[in-house]
Amino acid sequence: GEPTVWMGWMGNWDYANRLPMSWGQGALSIPRELNLVKTNRGYELRQRPVTALQKLRGYRVDTVLTKVGTNAPLREFHPSRNTYELIATFPLEHPAQQVGLNLCVGKGRKVALMYDRTTANVTLDRRASGDVSFSEHFPRAVSAPLFDSGESVTFHVFVDQSSVEVFVNDGAVVLTSQIFPDPSDTGIELLSL
Repeated sequence: GEPTVWMGWMGNWDYANRLPMSWGQGALSIPRELNLVKTNRGYELRQRPVTALQKLRGYRVDTVLTKVGTNAPLREFHPSRNTYELIATFPLEHPAQQVGLNLCVGKGRKVALMYDRTTANVTLDRRASGDVSFSEHFPRAVSAPLFDSGESVTFHVFVDQSSVEVFVNDGAVVLTSQIFPDPSDTGIELLSL
């Protein structure tokens, strides 16, 4: 049958009336296909971006990096604005490994996305993402457990100027945040420790 598709509200009534923008009190996420998947822990919901979004893709940049390290700039792709889709796969080679991306990087600002194999948590941290001063409730990090990461972790990321949506390992974990970066903060960094 037809897949179940839904969109979530990106907002929070703790600060929705104080957002530093003129287009409303939050935004809707990209459309997501919802599936019920049987796992060894029982049934779980998985969310994936609808495939129709692939028709919106522009030019493609492919790169393979063999060694990353701490906060290594992604030189092969530097967007002119914070509107892009990015898929990054990191091999997991040791039990205490941390891998991730810094998005919307510039002048000490960033949106940090990290998987910590020790805690088995994925974290999306917007505390240093740009304008976070309009509410004490806005600057925060959100985390979710990633069970059974296997030999690698894949981040499927959509950045759209005032939002970041992350689908981890084919929708096993999904994290979404509004952000308000400076338009010049378009850097991307990779991390693997």
